[in-house]
Amino acid sequence: MIIKLVKRISKRILSITLTNKLLIGNIIGSFGIKGVAAAIQLAIMPAYLQYFSDQAALGAWFAIVGVFGWFTVFDVGIGNGLRNKLAPSLANMRWVEAKKFTSSAYVVLGVGTLVLGVLCFLLGQWVNWNSLFGIPETVLKPNTMKMAAMITMLSFVASIFLRIITSVLYAAQVPVIVNLIAVMENTALLVFLWVAPSNPIDQAVWILSWMNAVCIITPSLFTTILVFSTSLRRLRPDPRDYDAGCAKEILSLGLKFFIIQVLFAVIAQNELLITHFFNPEEVVEFTVYNKIFHLVPMICSLVVTPLWSAVTKAIAQERFLWTMKLYSILWILTGLAWLLCLLVALTLNFTLSIWLGAETVLVRPEYAMTMAIFTSVCVCQTIWSTIGFGLGIVKPQMIISLCGAFLKIPVAWAVAHLIPNWTSVIVAHSIVWLPYVVLLPSIIRRAVDNLGKEERIEK
Repeated sequence: MIIKLVKRISKRILSITLTNKLLIGNIIGSFGIKGVAAAIQLAIMPAYLQYFSDQAALGAWFAIVGVFGWFTVFDVGIGNGLRNKLAPSLANMRWVEAKKFTSSAYVVLGVGTLVLGVLCFLLGQWVNWNSLFGIPETVLKPNTMKMAAMITMLSFVASIFLRIITSVLYAAQVPVIVNLIAVMENTALLVFLWVAPSNPIDQAVWILSWMNAVCIITPSLFTTILVFSTSLRRLRPDPRDYDAGCAKEILSLGLKFFIIQVLFAVIAQNELLITHFFNPEEVVEFTVYNKIFHLVPMICSLVVTPLWSAVTKAIAQERFLWTMKLYSILWILTGLAWLLCLLVALTLNFTLSIWLGAETVLVRPEYAMTMAIFTSVCVCQTIWSTIGFGLGIVKPQMIISLCGAFLKIPVAWAVAHLIPNWTSVIVAHSIVWLPYVVLLPSIIRRAVDNLGKEERIEK
C-alpha cells in the first residue's frame, strides 16, 4: 500500500514538473540561494551577540527592526496587485499593457511613499519611542532610541518603493533574483557586524541603524537599475505611460491585499508584545528559538512563492486540472513541514549548542514544543495564503485575519496571566491563527474543484 501511495504521489509531482519546467527551475534555484541565505542568517545571531555587550540593548534593537520591518507592507497592496495583474499580461505577451501596469504602479507608489516619508518624519519628532517600545531609558537613552527608530523607520519607508521590483520579478517568474536581494542585504550586514569595532551601547546602536539602512536600500536600488536596463527593459517604468485605468485595477485588487498584510503585521508583532508584557531580554531568547524554527517556513516559502504567479498564469491560460493536482501536493508539503517542526524541536538543544555554544541559551522542552506548534501554524498560513492569493481568494483571508488581529492582544494578555513568560505570546499567536489553518484549505479546495469542473465541461 505504501509503495502504491509513493507511486501515486510521484506521478502527480511528475505531471506538474513536466507542464512547468520553469517553475521547477525557480524552486531549485531558490533552494540554492536560500541555502546560502539560511547560513548567513544563522551566522548573524552570534555576530549580534558579539556586537552588543548588553542583551537588553540587543532585545531593543530586535524590537525596533521587528516592528518597522512590517512597514514594507504599507504599499497599499500595490506590489501584490501589480504582481497579479502583470502575470497574465506577461503570460500572453501583452507588452504594452504590461508596461502600463508597471509604470502606473511606480507612479502611484512613488507619490504615496513620498507622502508617507514626510508624515513619518514629522510625527516621529513627537513620539516617546522608549515608552512606545517599552524600552527603559537605562537600556537606551531617549535620543539614541529616537535616532535609531527614525533612521530604521525611514529606511523601511524608502524600501516600500524600491521593493516593487520584487513584484515585477515574481510576475516574470524569476524569484531567484528576489532571493538574491535578501542574500546581498544580509551578507552586507553580517560583514559589518564582524568587522565593527567595540563601541558604547548608544553609539553602537546609532552606527548599526545607519548601516542597516544602507543594507536595506542599496541591493534593491541596484537590482531595479539592472533589471530595467537588461532583461525587462520593455517594462521600464515611464511616467508618460501612466494609465489611470491600470492604476485603478491595481489599487482595487491591491487594497484587499493591503488590508490583509496590515492585519498580518498586527498579528505578527510578537517582539513588541514580549517587551511590553515581560522585558527586552526575553525578546533575545525568543529570537534565538525563532531563528532556528523559522527555517521550516522559509523552506516552504521557497516552494510556494514561485507558485503564486504560476497559479495566476495557469488560471489565465485555463489550465485548471493542473491546479487541482497542485492542491494534493501542497497537503503533502504541509505534512512534511509539520514533521520537520517536530524534528527541530527534538534536536534543538544539540543544534543550539553547536550554533551558539552550550552555555548561551538554556533549551526548555516546553518552550521548544510551543515553538514547534507555533511554527506549524505559520507553515500552514504561509502555504495556503500564498496559493489563495494566486487564485484570487482574498475576501475570506481578509475576514479571518481581521478576527485574528482584534483577538491577538486580548488573547495574549489573558494567556500571559497563565504562562508568565514569552511563550504566552506565541501561544496566543497560534490560537488566533487556528481558524486560518482550519478554514482556508477547504475554501481553496472548493475553488479548485469548481475550476476543474469547468475544464472538464469544456472538454
